[in-house]
Amino acid sequence: MLYFGLSITTLHLEFDFLVNNHFEFIIFSWTLLATFFYFIQNKIEIRAFLKKSSVPFFLVLLLILAPAVSSFFNDDYLNILKDGEYKTLVKILCLCPFLFYFLNKERLKNYILNSVVFFYTVFAFYFLYRFFVLHEAREFDLRPTLHIRHGDPNFLCLFFSVMAPMCFSIATDFFADRKYLRFLIATFSGLLLIYCAVVTESRMGLISLFTGLGFLFITSKLQTVIKAFSIGAVSALVVFMMSQETALSNRFSDIKDKSSTDRILTYENGIKAYISAPLFGVGMHAAQKTYFENSKYPDFQNDSKRLEIHSTYLNVLAELGSFGFLIFFGLLLWCFHFIINSTNPNKFFMLSSFIILLLSMLTIGVAYKDLIYLHIFMLAGLSQNKELHAF
Repeated sequence: MLYFGLSITTLHLEFDFLVNNHFEFIIFSWTLLATFFYFIQNKIEIRAFLKKSSVPFFLVLLLILAPAVSSFFNDDYLNILKDGEYKTLVKILCLCPFLFYFLNKERLKNYILNSVVFFYTVFAFYFLYRFFVLHEAREFDLRPTLHIRHGDPNFLCLFFSVMAPMCFSIATDFFADRKYLRFLIATFSGLLLIYCAVVTESRMGLISLFTGLGFLFITSKLQTVIKAFSIGAVSALVVFMMSQETALSNRFSDIKDKSSTDRILTYENGIKAYISAPLFGVGMHAAQKTYFENSKYPDFQNDSKRLEIHSTYLNVLAELGSFGFLIFFGLLLWCFHFIINSTNPNKFFMLSSFIILLLSMLTIGVAYKDLIYLHIFMLAGLSQNKELHAF
């Protein structure tokens, strides 16, 4: 959980001493070593782990290999192995099958879920501090662009949005157990994450968020008092944000802006990149290099930025080819299988998060972001449990 906390908050990157001494890698190595010794001491669980986690373990292994295979076939001489984002991706993927396995344990699942909610709450305050106090924003539209890992507003919106239903899942359990103070704290965390998502002004991200929350409200068997409280709290939050952030309403009224036009150009580049290398793709992060050639040359190319493909699905298809896309799609299908067949009473909270994730990935490229895989494996892991009680 410490490593996941580092991945979510990225607070350790604020300290040069920790960065220079490879603190994150030390914690990762310690985690793998501790897990290895756990299975050595509990050899009877090795067979249970292989039985339960063989499919995700196999998919993870292929997903780790996909960028390297693409690099090899594109004469990149495996330089992708030196890429910082690839290294971060590999580390989280190595741990995710174990996360899925341990979420099946009654004594650990609540600890893991509540820990992740806590880390995201800390991250939300960190985000607000960097945006409102340090004023880390884009110059041309003043949207929050943090100088941290995954600091793009669209990425941030997705992370906050996907986690919000999980906060409300915990809150409903607290309410059912008449732990009203904890219910209010968990609800506050959920509303805080929604507030942060709205602050990012990510159009598709917010559409995905409220689509997922709407689905949750309609399908889940929440008590009437919970539904009334939810409507009041979310409505008050939206009204407050609309009154404070006039730029948000402008984002939707001026939807045919340069941002939307550029996004369409990235799709054109993605399609042409895939056609040029349909089997193994053009290579991780390589599609960006042909953005101008495959879409539209700007009047002053030196002053324009080459953009990544703004769709996770098309991005994987173009950069990792059909080989990588089938692996990525297989992982999503595996997660959906666990959620849709779950007997967990909080199943619809997890389905809401999954819907938000799928919709958000239509217009942003997050295939190589570590937190995406943390969420996928958490949703699948929580879905395998019959009940989800907050401690």
